[in-house]
Amino acid sequence: MQLKIHYRLESWKEKCYYIFSILLSKWINGNSTPPASFNRILIIKIDEIGDMITALPSFETLRKSHPEAEITLLCKALVKKIVQDDPTIDKIVTQKSELSGKYDLILDLRSSWPMFWFALFNRPKYRLDRGSARMKNRNLGAHKHEVEVNYQIMAPVLKDIPDKAQLRLFINDDDKQFAQNWCEKNSLNNFVILHAGARRPLKQWAPERYEALANYLHQTGFQIVFGGGPEDAELNDAIIKNLKFTATNLAGKCSLTQFAAIAAHAKLFVGNDSGPMHLASAMNIPVIGLFGPSITETFRPYHQKGTFIHHKLPCNPCDQIHCMHPGDICINRISVEEVEKKIKALLA
Repeated sequence: MQLKIHYRLESWKEKCYYIFSILLSKWINGNSTPPASFNRILIIKIDEIGDMITALPSFETLRKSHPEAEITLLCKALVKKIVQDDPTIDKIVTQKSELSGKYDLILDLRSSWPMFWFALFNRPKYRLDRGSARMKNRNLGAHKHEVEVNYQIMAPVLKDIPDKAQLRLFINDDDKQFAQNWCEKNSLNNFVILHAGARRPLKQWAPERYEALANYLHQTGFQIVFGGGPEDAELNDAIIKNLKFTATNLAGKCSLTQFAAIAAHAKLFVGNDSGPMHLASAMNIPVIGLFGPSITETFRPYHQKGTFIHHKLPCNPCDQIHCMHPGDICINRISVEEVEKKIKALLA
């Protein structure tokens, strides 16, 4: 009961923000249609790695729709590296204090109360917000993928929305060369990337299952690389020390875009629902996502070579912190055999 109350409270806070955000957009826009062109556009995307990856296709379409506009992106410092080489963005900031002047169009893809007040006191000509899309989808009883939600928010100011968006990530030549050198240095030419970490424990498949999966892949003829950020290095080492062969720990040894450049050389990525999974998806390699408390319709790998495994329970989705089945969490209901079967089907 306490878990349900906690989740409902967090959900209520989110709904409260969305309601005020919708009202703000209605006040700014009135009954008018959006102008045909804009001089200055502000995109607010205060979100994590995977969420930023899923927004990149819509940035490209926005640029094509408004080629003369100055486009500024406000994002977290953590994900700035992902978009710093993106030609569709003119300026990237990570603090509200870095914003200056008036913006003709504000696109609230994922915002916060400080940015709500910014839009209120720096009224743009037009504002589009995530809350309107979320409420519409909720009323329809349908979850859309994040790629589609971003397009849905921007739709009134886009001139041509692709039928099927393609994930893409711009990698500079230095990062590509880093990846090439790293693969050569470690004699990697037929490798799989496994990612055992996740931002929250309930999203982590059991380490001993990654150990079993690594053994299976090694016996199949693959080299094994364990990826992730610095926070995953210790977990990876603990898994690797139990293996009877040599595996490589990449965690914390490269930037986000360098990881993506390395992933482009991999034959397969298998990992938890997390940022690295979406980075690998953006490089258009075969990807298998392992899902627990998340919503697969919204966060699954978004490309033809991507798939996922998920045992959906009645309590899904949850707050990803408090579990109603602590002795048998949902992600650990995925068996090693299921993953092996999915790998065979995907690589066939």
